[in-house]
Amino acid sequence: MPDPDDNDSIFRRRRGDSRRRGGISSLEGLLHDWYGDEVASTEITGHLPQAVHIGGPLKSIIQATFDPAEIKLQELKKVWTVMVGERYARMSRPMTLKDGVLVVEVDNSPCLMELQRHHKAELLKKIKATLGEGLCSKLLFTLAGRDMR
Repeated sequence: MPDPDDNDSIFRRRRGDSRRRGGISSLEGLLHDWYGDEVASTEITGHLPQAVHIGGPLKSIIQATFDPAEIKLQELKKVWTVMVGERYARMSRPMTLKDGVLVVEVDNSPCLMELQRHHKAELLKKIKATLGEGLCSKLLFTLAGRDMR
């Protein structure tokens, strides 16, 4: 039996009691012992670490894991419809971005020719504005089904 005058044994006994209380941590148990059940939950929140939005750490992990060009390509895919218009977005999609060359897959030859001849310069300007200068310097259109990756 522990000595009631021994402060260490009282502390150990309290910690033991608080651990038995539904599996809560020793800090929570001590706060429950000190403040009582009604006030303890309010006090516990003051001793917990500040919550962090997952977006910040997740973005850091993605940037450290993936190639920056791949991240930019995914951003471009999100805005492709706005950039090229609904008509062309149904028939084309950005596929790869490597060494400054964006490969765009197109479903049919007439659409490919129209994009190549009439919209390439304007589209390249929009892509540079979206991705930033230096990431994309050339557009290459290819028919769907050809492997240009």
